[in-house]
Amino acid sequence: MEPQSLRLPLYYCTSNLLTEMTHPIRLPFFGLLCLSVSLFVFSGCGTSDPRHKDLVPASGTVTYKGNPVDGAVITFFHEDPAKQGGGAISEADGTFTLKTYSGNGTHPGTYTVTVLKDNVVYPISDEEILRLEQEGKSIPEPTIEMLLPKKYRLKTTSDITITISPKGDKNLKIELVD
Repeated sequence: MEPQSLRLPLYYCTSNLLTEMTHPIRLPFFGLLCLSVSLFVFSGCGTSDPRHKDLVPASGTVTYKGNPVDGAVITFFHEDPAKQGGGAISEADGTFTLKTYSGNGTHPGTYTVTVLKDNVVYPISDEEILRLEQEGKSIPEPTIEMLLPKKYRLKTTSDITITISPKGDKNLKIELVD
């Protein structure tokens, strides 16, 4: 039987919690949990929020080996820890628009950027998982395939640095290589 594949776009999904997820019903719940955490992180109190006062537009494209990357999780970490970073998920053509709090844009300044994209592969079908569970047998763990180089996953290992001008930047280029 063909392995089942599911793309989880949020980097939170690669934590130790994923190793505890062996039941197919838990996966949608976990995806919803990841989405909720993301919405909480990027949520705010509207445009009157003082944190929005210096947000500027920031967008661009992400490529790997010259090809657009669809569904990459892009996170911008501001050099000033007091400033909120930004995040985005790239579109099919590799384009992305940074969001901070509840608004589009981010603070001007210099950022370390992380980019990741994973593929979660289950070695057996959902039906087989249910059958094994009903029989009280152990269920094989899924494997996580990193679709982009590992060095871009963490702030401490990524060599991508981008500076956003006080007027914003709409042509940011993130070019990933091996």
